[in-house]
Amino acid sequence: MKFDGTFIAITTPFDQQESISLDHFQQNLERWVLEPIQGIVVTGTTGEAVYLSLDERIKLWKLASTYLKSAGKLFIAGTAAESTRATIEMVQKAADSGAEAILVLTPSYFKPGPDALVKHYTAVANSSPVPILLYNYPGFTGVEIPSSVILKLAEHPNVIGMKDSAASLPRLTTVRSYRPDFQMLTGLASGLYSFLAMGGTGGIFALGNVVPGLIAQLYRAFQTGNLAEAQLLQLKIGPLSEALEVRYGIPAIKYAMDQIGLYGGVPRKPLQKPGQDIQNHVDELLFQIFKSE
Repeated sequence: MKFDGTFIAITTPFDQQESISLDHFQQNLERWVLEPIQGIVVTGTTGEAVYLSLDERIKLWKLASTYLKSAGKLFIAGTAAESTRATIEMVQKAADSGAEAILVLTPSYFKPGPDALVKHYTAVANSSPVPILLYNYPGFTGVEIPSSVILKLAEHPNVIGMKDSAASLPRLTTVRSYRPDFQMLTGLASGLYSFLAMGGTGGIFALGNVVPGLIAQLYRAFQTGNLAEAQLLQLKIGPLSEALEVRYGIPAIKYAMDQIGLYGGVPRKPLQKPGQDIQNHVDELLFQIFKSE
């Protein structure tokens, strides 16, 4: 399974009572599958997965599977859980619901060390009916997957890649030096050009909720050797990426979606809607992006 290209880590739409709106989820999917992306991650970090029950996740997975497979887009399910046992259960439920690959975030509450991470991911990979991607997001979890652990897990036939939301170029170069076949994806749109230049495969982006076409255009420009265009596109999306993916997060992403005709809606508490200053900043950045479109 190849992960060359760009993917959207999509939001989960809630109504004003914070219940999942499957109608809006479907409407967003209908828009996103028209974009030149490789696939979509459902119930990842951007999907507020830590606030979802397993039953809610299953409903989203089953609906997403119908739309993504018919559109020829890869369906990746996020299955974050703290225990190995719970992760395995969730992975199997996701595969049963149609997921073609699984994104597995590090457990974080008890801060597992390298040996525990190897055993955790090995057990998950052994039990998963579909390929898995490691998921490194130390900014949220406080847990870093060391290069030595990645290289050890890369030997497993069912561990086929990794999303690195830390976007570490030293880690990327180390892993690619020893395992050039291991697929490394970034989670930071503002660093996609650099990541690709050092051998990265592509990326999975929260920013894809808002400008999936521009990110895919950057990727294509780089792959076809049009580096000047790729650099210009990287500079164009950089400020919006820094604001939405780094500074403001999911509530601001949902606000931006509302401004461009998608359904963002409210975040689930304790996340709060963005204040007026943030809204104004996002509006300015969106204007800069779309004024030349």
